[in-house]
Amino acid sequence: MEWAPPDVSRLDDDGPPPVDVASFSWLGRFLGEVARVCYRVPWLVLLAGMILGGLALFYTVTNLEINQDRGSLIGTDDPFYVKQQGYNREFPYPDDMLVIVEGEDTRERETFVDELSKELEGDRHFQRVFGRLVLPFLKDRALYYLDVSSLKNLVESLAEARPLLRALSSTEGLSSLLDSFNSEIEAGGGSLANMLPFLNEVLGQLYVSLETRGRFEYGSPWGALFFGGQENVEGVDAPRELEEPGQTVFYNTVADGQIHLLLVQPNGAAGGDPIRLLRRKIDWIQKAHPKLRIGLTGEGVLEYDETRSSTEDSIRSTMLSLVLVALLFGFAFRQLLRPLAGMVALVLAISWSLGFTTLAIGHLNLLTVTFATLLVGLGIDYGVHIVYRWDEELAKGYPALEAMQLTMASTGVDIFTGALSTSVAFWAVGFTDFRGIAELGIIAGTGVFLCYIAMVTVLPAFLFLARPEVGSARQVRPPRLLMRLEAWLLSRAWAVVVAGTALTLLCLSQLVYLRFDYNLLSMQAPNLDSVQSELRLIHVSERSVLSGASLADGVEEARRLSREFEKLPTVSRVESVVELIPANFEEKTPYMAAIQEILQEVVPPPLPSEPADAGNLKDMAGGFLDLERAFREAYPSLLLSDDPETRKQAGDFKQLLERLFSTLEKMGPGPIEDGLTTFQRLFFEDLGQIIGFLKAQKPGKPVGLEALPENLTARSVGKSGKILLRIYPHANVWEREPLERFVTDLLKVDPDAIGSPVMMLHHTVQLKRAFETSGTYAFLAICLLLAFHFRSFQKAFLALLPLLVGVSWMLGAMVYFGVDFNLANFMGLPMILGVGLDYGIHVVHRELEEGSPGIFSNCTGPATVLCGLTTVAGFGTLTLAHHQGIASLGFVLTTGIVSIMIASIVLLPAILRLLRKG
Repeated sequence: MEWAPPDVSRLDDDGPPPVDVASFSWLGRFLGEVARVCYRVPWLVLLAGMILGGLALFYTVTNLEINQDRGSLIGTDDPFYVKQQGYNREFPYPDDMLVIVEGEDTRERETFVDELSKELEGDRHFQRVFGRLVLPFLKDRALYYLDVSSLKNLVESLAEARPLLRALSSTEGLSSLLDSFNSEIEAGGGSLANMLPFLNEVLGQLYVSLETRGRFEYGSPWGALFFGGQENVEGVDAPRELEEPGQTVFYNTVADGQIHLLLVQPNGAAGGDPIRLLRRKIDWIQKAHPKLRIGLTGEGVLEYDETRSSTEDSIRSTMLSLVLVALLFGFAFRQLLRPLAGMVALVLAISWSLGFTTLAIGHLNLLTVTFATLLVGLGIDYGVHIVYRWDEELAKGYPALEAMQLTMASTGVDIFTGALSTSVAFWAVGFTDFRGIAELGIIAGTGVFLCYIAMVTVLPAFLFLARPEVGSARQVRPPRLLMRLEAWLLSRAWAVVVAGTALTLLCLSQLVYLRFDYNLLSMQAPNLDSVQSELRLIHVSERSVLSGASLADGVEEARRLSREFEKLPTVSRVESVVELIPANFEEKTPYMAAIQEILQEVVPPPLPSEPADAGNLKDMAGGFLDLERAFREAYPSLLLSDDPETRKQAGDFKQLLERLFSTLEKMGPGPIEDGLTTFQRLFFEDLGQIIGFLKAQKPGKPVGLEALPENLTARSVGKSGKILLRIYPHANVWEREPLERFVTDLLKVDPDAIGSPVMMLHHTVQLKRAFETSGTYAFLAICLLLAFHFRSFQKAFLALLPLLVGVSWMLGAMVYFGVDFNLANFMGLPMILGVGLDYGIHVVHRELEEGSPGIFSNCTGPATVLCGLTTVAGFGTLTLAHHQGIASLGFVLTTGIVSIMIASIVLLPAILRLLRKG
């Protein structure tokens, strides 16, 4: 015999049976009395709810804060939090905002940095502007930054080159240079071998100058002479120093000088919105530099943008979900009163929840900022079930109060179980050690229960204001199509159960492909300037705003730690102020004195007074011929040298001479004059600067931390004198594996190391563990509540079954659509455990009440579908968020609720049908 829905169209002519309040459960009797109060004084109940909501909103607006600090998400007794607080006491300043300046013209980039620095330094909203490093003591103590070995080599090289320098400084023009070369070659021996790199450098640039008629980029050859091409300097590149002798200003650059950086800290005491103000200043100054590409990032900026983006997404999705829920409510009941009553109760519940959050917690964090949208999807469900059941009882002929009492005694008790289960699932999260997750559990759990309270107080009061008469509600008639479809499915219950089981097993088999994405950057809105700038910085320079931090007690310990960190394969570089503190100062002082003695009789050469004319060209031609002859005589002995580098340099010099003579033979006087004039001017200008730079270097007092600028030491020297080492990773530590390797290496060298990568790894591990723990707590709490409520393990399991099946379908959908778990959507699991439970409870209760598995012959089926749709409307709006973590949370919650709803209205009735037949 096939199952058919009972006929509810005919009622007894004598009216419905009287309401027996004494037969209600204790909770039903209590809720019935609540309904009586709402019936007698509806205006008072509604006014009390509105006053409480208004006060809660006022208190929220004036006191609630948005906490964008990820560090505050963990507990205060966490050892990493304690370490981070120790670091914060040493450096009690906001995170740097990082301005990235890109463009082809170096001078224009420097100009932009200077203009923006000047603008920021004059604004009280900013502090510690750091666009360039000014070190005035380099004018006379730059050579102290060479290590002792390099400084010793410099003294020896200057001593060997003193005759050459003296000769060049006493005459002018290229002919004197060639004469000096001839003298060196004729002297032979080790002096010539040491001079060959320098001679090759000079002749090579002379050749290029002749080829280009003087249009070439000159490079100083003196590094090859004095340092042999070495770059063995403590913090300062020796050849670069000689290329720009006397330089005391250094811009902050990365990517081999192709990108300029400007660091600035917001001044919290000035108030306002410094990040927004900085962006306006950047846009204003950039108008004068349209060719430059400017970006703004930094840890603080990323957190600010993420908080703003997620807050805007949450407000937008909350408003949109309220509209969608109201439209669904109105469409389902074909009138205004009931949807309006439900929405008023919901808005008041959200207001109460905000007030509670402000009073109990005081702030919203990156995890709790979406709770209002969640309550829209959850809270309205209770109202839907109450209104549907009340309409059903009114249609049977019960007066308004008795209809509401019956509704409360049945549906009110059911949704109490569901609301309590959902709240307990969230409150269980509050027992985790992760502070941010615990706050989410407290806020969401209390918010859900406040929604229930609003639906059993404010909603009935609002409905009673309309004073409905007996039988005034329209007859609850689900669409005949749904009733026929349900009957058809129940007549084929075995097929439904087999298909549902097969789908569940298929989804479970796909779990091996489900992965967890720990990348916090990929969760943010991809169009944010701070995100794009960070990704660009990583791509171009392999540098990130993330760096490890290690605190040293003094300069020597900082040097030791720096050496240890630099040995690590996961570290790209280490930055600290000790790079600007010359080591072995006393040991280097005698060499500085020796340099002064060597250069005592050397003066900067006079610059060539006139362009190369015919006479000059003739003298130079003779000089070249003498040079070629002298080298030809010395060449055989150079080839017999034991040093392969000397033999190579000799061969190179021979080839250069041949190419030079070949070029000169083909050129006319004009091109030769242009090339020689430009080269000798640049060469002797360079020589004059080098000699002036070297003569300015004098023995002096040691350079200490006190000599460094404040905008540098404030970032690098703590309040107690500890020195900060910034350790930058070699790989992109936003990704999980590079992050783990980097932090592991970091803690091997310094177990007390801290910094964003360390905290980020700790956060992600603790957060994932907290979600897993809270999910376990929530599941156990739900099982206990169901067992207590039904007094039957079988009924409890049946009510739980749609939840378990729906979650498996949700996981399968995530694999199919390529959605990974992340630190935002993973918290959807404990939410779904509480939210999805209601559907199974209502279906099982209705089956116990009517003795039939069909739910579309009464209000349970339509109410369940409408609840599912309103919940999807609430959660689904999150998928429109720009914040990728919130959008993925919306996807997880939406697919989870849809799956659980389908399992509840299709699979569970089929199982109940088979069990009843059995």
